[in-house]
Amino acid sequence: MEAAERKRLVEGLPDNELPALWSETLQEMRLRNLIRSHNNPVADFAELYVARHFEGTLAAKSMAGYDVLGPDGTRYQVKSRRITTENASRQLGAIRSLEKDPFDVLIAVLFDVNLVVTEMWSIPIAAVRSLATWTAHVNAHKLIADARLKTDPSIERLV
Repeated sequence: MEAAERKRLVEGLPDNELPALWSETLQEMRLRNLIRSHNNPVADFAELYVARHFEGTLAAKSMAGYDVLGPDGTRYQVKSRRITTENASRQLGAIRSLEKDPFDVLIAVLFDVNLVVTEMWSIPIAAVRSLATWTAHVNAHKLIADARLKTDPSIERLV
């Protein structure tokens, strides 16, 4: 189906049917194993994308610290952000327990408004430690996928 046709279809629905369409779409994505949670699917899409990119295995949902296990044993923590005209922030999700070495490499995945991957960065944990800042009110480190990623030689742009 073309984008214009999808847009016409959605625009033709009454307001009270849009939430049901969203819910049914999420249910279908779960059935197809495109997403794993009942939350905003951006994180699930990013994890699946990274697992496929590295030919790795998705970690169990209850696994703390990493999301994908590479075939060589590398533990990948996946953080993502959907960039829109309404919200152009490049701040990634909270990074917890950084002091415990919960992962080997953080993969930052940036999507456009239509969930197309526009950037993907491989950031070793040492670089995460040097670039992330502690935020007490969320009890976690935060990392912004900004121009600093381009200047650190240990960080690799994958997409």
